[in-house]
Amino acid sequence: MRIRATAAMAAVLLCAMSLAGCAVPPAHLTKEEDAIRVFASAPPCKYTILGAVGGSSGSTLWGTDGNYNATVSHMKKDAYKLGANAIIIRSEHTSTGTVNSGSVNDLLADAILCED
Repeated sequence: MRIRATAAMAAVLLCAMSLAGCAVPPAHLTKEEDAIRVFASAPPCKYTILGAVGGSSGSTLWGTDGNYNATVSHMKKDAYKLGANAIIIRSEHTSTGTVNSGSVNDLLADAILCED
């Protein structure tokens, strides 16, 4: 009976560790930071590049959306510190590990001031 309980606790602990291991903590954005626009290509405005922002997001077997969005939020926060009102994603590289390790998305973007 004790062996079953120990095995069950080990399984729960392993699952919790694998979920937390690659997670990017969410960035709490101000209203101004959240208003920063994200473009996949050059925006339809005249703009000035203020600097580069980047980040990495890990994933689990259950998907990457939450971690990807958390990384973009961190990038928005960094872009806002540079005085930007938008970012242009310039590079996205995904590397896949083993079945248990999931994948990692590396993002690089230009922080820009878009003149509307």
